Amino acid sequence: MSYILTAEEIIAINTKADMYVGLTVPYPTIAPIRTMPPAYKTEWYTLERFEVPRGSIDGADYVEVATARTKGNADTIIYRYKFSIPYNDVDIARRHGIPIWSENIGVAMENMNDTILHLILEGTHTWDPVAINGIRAGGTDGSDATTDGAAWDTVTSPFVHAGVHWQQLNTAGFKAPFTWLMSSNLGKGIRAKYGAGDPDHMSLITKAYEVNEFIFLPIGTSIRSRSYPIAPATADDGVTFMYKKDPSVFRLAQTGPPKLKIIPELNEEKWAFEGYISWQGTVEVIQATGIQYNPETDLA
Repeated sequence: MSYILTAEEIIAINTKADMYVGLTVPYPTIAPIRTMPPAYKTEWYTLERFEVPRGSIDGADYVEVATARTKGNADTIIYRYKFSIPYNDVDIARRHGIPIWSENIGVAMENMNDTILHLILEGTHTWDPVAINGIRAGGTDGSDATTDGAAWDTVTSPFVHAGVHWQQLNTAGFKAPFTWLMSSNLGKGIRAKYGAGDPDHMSLITKAYEVNEFIFLPIGTSIRSRSYPIAPATADDGVTFMYKKDPSVFRLAQTGPPKLKIIPELNEEKWAFEGYISWQGTVEVIQATGIQYNPETDLA
């Protein structure tokens, strides 16, 4: 009878957890990542534009250049799980040659991933002790009369929505390609054919509006047992985010990916092996106009 987890058993747990994360939409898919040291708050600077050069006939007039930087900051948050693996479970797993508690660790890693997705898009949950804005609060509301009047499931409407947000990003000075992330209930409409014999909307939008990436994520009201990446629409049915996926627009700052730590020695008081999953980070929105979201997309 062994009261210490072997190196092979610890490695098996880590491998299973990593494999499980690969089954969902990994949070680095939707945002640029910046590695930060452990800290309570992050700070960054944005270089502002200054006046265009002054013109004159004799060259006597000029504009004096002065560096103009504005500082931004955001609090960070640490998400953690603690788990205890009863010794009897370990003993049974050893005798039957099966991974130790990998299913529970896998669910924890999936929940962690979905929570970070929600942090990026919507910010912290209402029950979190730290208030952090996601890119919905930190971006720009791109809904207007044109998008309001184009019901998503009506043929050609997704193309209309794409054109509005492409124009907004273009006017703000951002160069394609762009990412278009949206709630999964909008997937059917954008995959429909533009017309009889035509390609689907996604194919046409890729070519016409230089959207090189489409991402679909669940939408819903988060509760303690489940974190939805996208919160409910402000009105109507769906939510979309079209943005330039570049760290100069926004980024997720983190100390590193979710960390799984297994303590190999048995806790004899609890008669269990213990471990932790933890992650620390925040969302840094640098240029709000590089994120155009529509919080009220009407399906019909």
